Amino acid sequence: MFSNGPLFMQFMQEAWHVEVESEVCAVEPDVSDDLASAWAMVLIDMYEKLLAPPSKRLNKSTLDFLRGFVAPGYRNDALNKASNQCAKNRIPESEACTLCLRGAELCGLLADEPEQSKTTFSSGYNSVADEVRVRKPKITEDRTASPDGSF
Repeated sequence: MFSNGPLFMQFMQEAWHVEVESEVCAVEPDVSDDLASAWAMVLIDMYEKLLAPPSKRLNKSTLDFLRGFVAPGYRNDALNKASNQCAKNRIPESEACTLCLRGAELCGLLADEPEQSKTTFSSGYNSVADEVRVRKPKITEDRTASPDGSF
């Protein structure tokens, strides 16, 4: 027996038809204890591999990609757009790479095209990151003037 949080218990109840009493999981009699333990270990392992949320707010299409919600014909384009969005929001490259490659893994792109996935991330992130680094701050004509025009 093991103890887990409420989200895990809800998942076990809905997806695997496992009875949950308080915080202790009890498997129905038709499922062997070994099988239930194996699935529990797989689920715990998956839970521990979950990434921290992005450090900045991202748009819906980027979040959908990071969650792996992309159809096979659109995965590479979604990876490119997600890496662009991360760079625009000034998410550090290491964090953006971790997030985007995890999204590529979840939608199956990383398994199908591992080198292309890494290349797409790098080119997408670096093209926008270079733009972001080059931008100059907007400076008004008179830096000493207050917003209402008085001094």
